[in-house]
Amino acid sequence: MRISSKFVQPLDGNLASLLEALRARVRGRLEERAEEMSYVVAYRRLLDDIAARAEVPMDNSFVEKFVPAGEDDAAAPEVKSGDLEETRRELGRYFIVRELAKREGVEVTAEDVREAMTASASQAGVPPERPAAIYDRLLNEKLAAKLVPREAAGGS
Repeated sequence: MRISSKFVQPLDGNLASLLEALRARVRGRLEERAEEMSYVVAYRRLLDDIAARAEVPMDNSFVEKFVPAGEDDAAAPEVKSGDLEETRRELGRYFIVRELAKREGVEVTAEDVREAMTASASQAGVPPERPAAIYDRLLNEKLAAKLVPREAAGGS
């Protein structure tokens, strides 16, 4: 069987235009992702700057309750002492985000969490997020939107 050149030429033209359209879509998505990443980085830098200047008093006994346990009991004291400052920073950031949200009037409602859970559940192959994790994510997203203008983060 022989393929006619009359058939192949239009196919080549269509294929080229399809490939160009695909390239444009992929390029657009990559640019959007880069913009989103710079926005997230700007928000994290803002939180880091605030955390560096803020004092969040916490007793060691309180912080130790949140330090991840070691694999075995013999290693646990070493792990705790090594992770104590990291845990202190994470807890400090947690309290700072909540205080900023309170001061800025940023709230996450039960309905917001329900909608996010429904959207998450509809994604095949993606494990569901815990409601507390969804709440934290939404709070950070809303707070970032209020505190970090997209233009300042390199967005459009």
